[in-house]
Amino acid sequence: MTYPTIFANLPAGNQPASLLDTMFNIAGSMGAIPCTAAGTNAITLTPNTNAYLPAAYSNYQIVSFVAVATATGAVTVKLGALAFVKLFMPSGLQANAGDININSYYIAAFNAALDSGNGGFIVFNASTPSVIQPVRSTFKNLTIQNGGTPDTQVSVTADEVMLENVGGGTAKVSNVNVTISTVASGVNGLDSGTVAADSFYSVWVIYNGSTIAGLISASPTSPALPAGYTYSARLGYVATGLASTNLRRTLQKGRSVQYVVVPGSQTPALPFIANGVGAFWTQYTVVNNVVPGTASKIQVVLATAFTASNNTNRVGVAPNNNYGTIPSTNPYPPVGFGIVTGVALGTFEINQTLEIVLESNSIFAGASGPPAFLTCLGWEDNI
Repeated sequence: MTYPTIFANLPAGNQPASLLDTMFNIAGSMGAIPCTAAGTNAITLTPNTNAYLPAAYSNYQIVSFVAVATATGAVTVKLGALAFVKLFMPSGLQANAGDININSYYIAAFNAALDSGNGGFIVFNASTPSVIQPVRSTFKNLTIQNGGTPDTQVSVTADEVMLENVGGGTAKVSNVNVTISTVASGVNGLDSGTVAADSFYSVWVIYNGSTIAGLISASPTSPALPAGYTYSARLGYVATGLASTNLRRTLQKGRSVQYVVVPGSQTPALPFIANGVGAFWTQYTVVNNVVPGTASKIQVVLATAFTASNNTNRVGVAPNNNYGTIPSTNPYPPVGFGIVTGVALGTFEINQTLEIVLESNSIFAGASGPPAFLTCLGWEDNI
């Protein structure tokens, strides 16, 4: 597209002055209009003296201004005497309390497609240094646990959570307090299908721009979001019982998750990894059995009872099978017990808790002599 008038091409003689007006208006609309702002949440922008003032909003028209107050609620803006329209942040959400700050400089462009076709301005200059970028699933004071109906409900609370949409836009939500039901579908329920026994389900906080909600999904990365909910963040995992769709009892604080033993529930005891440990070094798959695929660490409890005094009584746990056995041989396993030959002992029990970084989907354990048992206390989620 070219300018409508090329003055050098006009015929000699008088020409209408309106040609100049048209060209000045075109030139004015091509740059950012410097404005003076007034108002806190309903901001009126007045172009500076002799600056361009359009007769109507134009797609991609740019304005710039310095805020005179910090927003305390949802923000709208108008240019001159034109109608108020919503002001959106780069995340795509309407600017709200704290998004617009006093004495801060803003550049915004009008987009007719915003606000369901009603049009609006969207801020596109960063309000924080470019090296500081929000990270999805960051949180403050996160707790995930069974809800008031513990067999079918998950409670998620947090002071703050950072969410993200598919385009990489972020939204911070505060005062999160949602309850998700395993027997519901969609918002505050399962994203699709029905809950199965002996399965892990990812726990999500979702947001549609006005409502904070929850979701559980079999997917660790791509839940089926309900209509209108474009922002999401995975915060943890929950699990159903071995032979039941009822939830196991778990408590998550931050990234750390622990099984909660409750009589009569799906967690009457810590889940077995090995109900009788095999010979050195037996491999035991733990991922998707007692911890989810996103677990970075596992906490295990090794229990055994010694009743004899010979060196065949030994047990150990290691992250791989390259360790020495018990009695200790180098490389020494992280946990191991053995009885030295000739020491007279009565029956005694040992329970030892161990946390290790998962090097694979499995851990390794071995025992000889007394029976040994390996259970899972919990895990750390690599959120």
